[in-house]
Amino acid sequence: MFRIEANLPDECGFEYRQSGTMKLLADALPAEFSAEEIKDPIHLKQTGPISRKEKVFAMFSALLSTPFVSLLGGMSSSDTYDTVIPYRVSINLTFKDETTCVISERMGLHQFAEPKVSLSGDGVQINSLSIEPAPWLFEESFYGCACEVMCAAIWLTFLLGALIFAGLANGLLVPTVISAVILTAVWCVCLFVLRAKRKECEDIKQRFQDWVTSAQ
Repeated sequence: MFRIEANLPDECGFEYRQSGTMKLLADALPAEFSAEEIKDPIHLKQTGPISRKEKVFAMFSALLSTPFVSLLGGMSSSDTYDTVIPYRVSINLTFKDETTCVISERMGLHQFAEPKVSLSGDGVQINSLSIEPAPWLFEESFYGCACEVMCAAIWLTFLLGALIFAGLANGLLVPTVISAVILTAVWCVCLFVLRAKRKECEDIKQRFQDWVTSAQ
């Protein structure tokens, strides 16, 4: 059996082509090949920027997830960008014998350093390995945070809007005013958080690009 397993951080899966179909290699998704399929080298490439369709899917997924947990997580998370490995890896390898190999990736000496990529297992040979800077990964991390915050705010808008409508329908002035004030405060906080996270994203992306330039 010709098998590749993965030990990778989140969001660091590899794409590969098998029988004309693009597939994903990740921790819970090993890749298996027949003797015919490994006659040619296997090319593994980490996924590129997410498409518009994937962004829409991510937004709907966040909207359907637990809203209050998303809100609290998005607003309290101070490590939105700390776990991002801003590089993309491509590997071209050839199987010599039947074996199971494991591709591992972990953060380098610090966040901006190139990640450490290793391949364990006999009977497989790396033909080429490239590691390219990918500062846009910080943008994707911000987008995930923004989805959580905005979708939670939308849920709260529905709930508080229902309270405001009920208050107006029943002539309850005080509850209506309180709900309106809370709703306004929710959106003010959300916009403040998004602005702060956006600035943080731009700052860390610029620092990474400066570090890459100075390291060349």
